[in-house]
Amino acid sequence: MPVMTVESFVANAAPPAIGFGLVLLAVSAVWWLLVRERRARAALERALAAEADTLGMLETMLAGAPAAMAFVDRELRFVRVNQAQAAITGRPVAAHLGRTIREMLPAMADTLEPLIRRVLATGEPLLDLAFHEQIRGRRREGIARLYPVRDAAGRVAWVGAVTIDITARVEAERERAAIRAALAESEARFRALADSGVLGVLVADPERILEANDAFLQLIGYTREEMLRGEIRWTGVTPPEYAARDEAAIEELYRTGVCAPFQKEYLRKDGTRVPIVIGAAITQRDPLEWACFVLDVTERRRAEVALERREAELRLVMDAAPVQIGYVDRDERYRLVNHAYEAWFARPREEILGRSVSELLGDPAYADIREYIRRALRGETLHYERVIPHPVLGDRVLDVQYVPDRGPDGRVRGFVSLVTDLTERLQAEQERRNFTALVEASRDFIGIAALDGRLLYLNPAGRAFLGLAAASQLAGLSVQDCWEPDCEAAVRAAAAEAQAQGAATEFDGRLHSAGAPGEGVEVAGAAFMLHDPRSALPVAIAWTARDVRAQREAEVNLRRAQRIESVGLLAGGIAHNFNNMLMAVLGYNQYVLRGLPEESPLRRDAEEVGRAAGRAAELTRQLLAFSQRQILREEPLALNDVVADMGRMLRPLLGADVELLLRLDPSLDRVRADRSQLEQVIINLALNARDAMPSGGRLTIETDNVELGADYAASHVGTVIPAGRYVQLSVGDTGHGIDAATRARLFEPFFTTKQPGRGTGLGLAMVYGTVKQSGGFIWVYSEPGLGTTLKIYLPASPDRVPVATVREAPPPVGGTETVLVVEDEDTVRTLAVRTLELHGYTVLAARDAAGAVRLLQASRAPLHLLITDIVLPGASGREVAARVLERYPGIAVVYMSGYTPDDLVTRGLRDAGSPFIQKPFLPDALVRIVRSALGPRAVAGPL
Repeated sequence: MPVMTVESFVANAAPPAIGFGLVLLAVSAVWWLLVRERRARAALERALAAEADTLGMLETMLAGAPAAMAFVDRELRFVRVNQAQAAITGRPVAAHLGRTIREMLPAMADTLEPLIRRVLATGEPLLDLAFHEQIRGRRREGIARLYPVRDAAGRVAWVGAVTIDITARVEAERERAAIRAALAESEARFRALADSGVLGVLVADPERILEANDAFLQLIGYTREEMLRGEIRWTGVTPPEYAARDEAAIEELYRTGVCAPFQKEYLRKDGTRVPIVIGAAITQRDPLEWACFVLDVTERRRAEVALERREAELRLVMDAAPVQIGYVDRDERYRLVNHAYEAWFARPREEILGRSVSELLGDPAYADIREYIRRALRGETLHYERVIPHPVLGDRVLDVQYVPDRGPDGRVRGFVSLVTDLTERLQAEQERRNFTALVEASRDFIGIAALDGRLLYLNPAGRAFLGLAAASQLAGLSVQDCWEPDCEAAVRAAAAEAQAQGAATEFDGRLHSAGAPGEGVEVAGAAFMLHDPRSALPVAIAWTARDVRAQREAEVNLRRAQRIESVGLLAGGIAHNFNNMLMAVLGYNQYVLRGLPEESPLRRDAEEVGRAAGRAAELTRQLLAFSQRQILREEPLALNDVVADMGRMLRPLLGADVELLLRLDPSLDRVRADRSQLEQVIINLALNARDAMPSGGRLTIETDNVELGADYAASHVGTVIPAGRYVQLSVGDTGHGIDAATRARLFEPFFTTKQPGRGTGLGLAMVYGTVKQSGGFIWVYSEPGLGTTLKIYLPASPDRVPVATVREAPPPVGGTETVLVVEDEDTVRTLAVRTLELHGYTVLAARDAAGAVRLLQASRAPLHLLITDIVLPGASGREVAARVLERYPGIAVVYMSGYTPDDLVTRGLRDAGSPFIQKPFLPDALVRIVRSALGPRAVAGPL
């Protein structure tokens, strides 16, 4: 259908006369309709614009409203929220749209959802809903209102929620309430304090006290009427010495409005003084008035004085304590130390306080205890011992305790250090233990008794004396029970003297002995008092007693040894002189024999003279062996070989009725000894054994390796026996034995039990001398009827190679060298010179060292050999040799002697390996040893 416009309508209208009016009417109607439509449209546009403005304002108001606003639909989903609501959840506005309450507010969903459904169902608003919630860790409080939002049909489509956050208002109200309560409480406390009588309260101006409570008036001794009359003035209650301090307080009060509390004194009305603490604050400035609070500190002052006194006492106790007492804070710095700490560090406490432990101890010592300090600061109570180096005293053993100090909050503020130097105590305890061990191990009788004589202690040796098995058996025993009855007077006298003089008193007596019933043991006793170390009063008496039987035996042995020594010296001297004479006899007798024909009747006499002189020489060798003055030609020996060789010789000497048994240890160590002297020892012992078995018997010679220790030496009192390895030579017989009296004199010179003419009494004396000179020991074991055994102990020798010795050889051809002979005995010197000259040597002779030196100085001839006696007047032969060797280095030296009293000279001679010839000797022996000493060596000339 074609669209009809206004123009087409007019063109197709009625005739002009009627139609024009109708047209005009229609046009007017249309125009009116058009105008109305335009007006309606404009009104609508204006209404829409106004509505848009309103909506814009509403949106602006919604967005900027301080109250939280939100709208949810019937499905409880957010359709609109403002910024305040978004701030509550902490999420953007857009994040809320389309999300449910449970998704956005899960903590409040259980509360909100039923309320919203109620509004949706009833269409009734819910007003003033109080709530509180925890949002992002903060408690929030508010008031919410829920109201329905209806659509055009009047149906509830949404529910709007307006929430007002009243958290700040509630907190402010709570704070105001708390402040009001605090003010009320403070006012009540102030009123209670003012009325309590504890604190003086007053109002004053610069001249006088205007108002005061009863506590202040009682403090200064004035009445309220006197105060109201203005009679209490500052000048009347303030001592003169505090006037300047009061003026400073008023100046501070005027400048700042308050005056800090300070201490002073008030003058009471009766003139006495009272210590106070006063503080003030201005109550008005024009005219100037202030309020004061006055506290009576009399009790506090007394407490302070008492505290100062207690602190002084504590300081005195701490400083008097031998323990180092200190306080260390959390920074490991000393805050308190006593005098012992000052003494340890050798510094006054002012230099210690405030310094660190590491600084005072030093890094090494601090590193050793650092972990203990840290554990104490963590709250651990510790107790340990450590060796700490002291700069002067060296290493000290310290007992250390750390006790933590906790504050009211339980936190460790530091610790108390208690350090005890244990060094002296440990040393004293060790000394006490050593002393106790010494007393317990002593073989002497040691006991302690009370002053009334009751036995309190006996060492094991003392109990053994009395036959007591345990210390408990001392109960009921007294000192007198320990001694033989005839010693009681001496014991009482010793105790009385020890108590009177305060010193040890010695006495002799006889102790009861379980091992010698009825006889007692002879002892040397002593008594001394034990005193209390603090009071010095006697508390007990100590007794010691030593078994002197062994000492008496040792004294007897010593006297015997001294007699033997004296006789030995005499015998040695006689042998020396006799040897010189025998040498002349033997020497010249040899020349006489050489000059006599074989058929001469005098030759037999000369030979008898030589044999007699030889026997005399053997006697002198025995004397020298007895006196230990012979020079031993020591060499490493296999003692078994010596015994075996001597066994073959001894069998015919012993006789057919004496059986000889040899029991030789195949692993026997070697000894270092003179073989000839050792053979002589065996012969003497064997012959003595034969004489002890006149009816026959058995002689047993044994060898063995033994180890002698301290216990063996202790069992042989009076002899020093070095511990070590020895070779034992035992010679035992089955003869009639020896009684104790004979055993005591067995080794004495010239002592014999044989019939006159059957012995010299030097055999065993010679044995004794040889053994002792070889560094050994000899003991006799014998009882009458049980035979006799002599045991010889010689030190074992590590040497395995025999020392070369000079062996006699056929007389050598003489020589043309120059020999110096130094000998003090004229006959010996003359014989030696003659012998050497007869064999072609050039001989210089001197009687002593001085003469030898003069000869050497006067002679320019070469010197090849020195022959010197060891014992010379003025100087020894070794000294002569030393002087000669200075002028003639390298020449040979031959020593000769009958004996030497100087073992050092003898030992040096042996160690040097110099040739030696024993007096008396024959001329041929001298020639042989001279030729052997010279040998092929080159001639030596003077320097």
